[in-house]
Amino acid sequence: MSRDTKARLIFADFLVQLANGDADNADWAKYMVAHYNDRFLEELRRCVMRLRYYSTTEWGNREANDMLRHWANALRLSIDTPLLSFDNTHIDLHLTTSEFVVLDSMLRRFSESDDFSVSDNIEQQVLYNLQCLCEKYPAYSKLPDLATARRELLGDVHH
Repeated sequence: MSRDTKARLIFADFLVQLANGDADNADWAKYMVAHYNDRFLEELRRCVMRLRYYSTTEWGNREANDMLRHWANALRLSIDTPLLSFDNTHIDLHLTTSEFVVLDSMLRRFSESDDFSVSDNIEQQVLYNLQCLCEKYPAYSKLPDLATARRELLGDVHH
């Protein structure tokens, strides 16, 4: 993992902690006082500073916290590492721990109640992130179409 990739992931985690109210002054000093060689990361750092000190948005309210979470997602989605791997039979999705927990919760709710609805903006964001991972998949055009995939899965059920 490159240093820029690692820095983006760490800063994304910090933004989520900040949005959740879990970051303290030491965290702020560590991540916000620093300057980054990565232009995208540095611009997001500046955006956080502007949001906190110059924006008309009240710091710590839902709108500001949602913005921090969106910037964290943008950082994670911007990483130039393979997000999916493919071996003709399996695709590995690489999710953050938090995305996994939320997705698992949604799937458990569905398996227990047959209710596959989105209950809040966090679940909606996780599904959006998943869709982005699928769209960024390098061999997307080599995948079977939906009808072929359904037939293959239906065949597996009858065996």
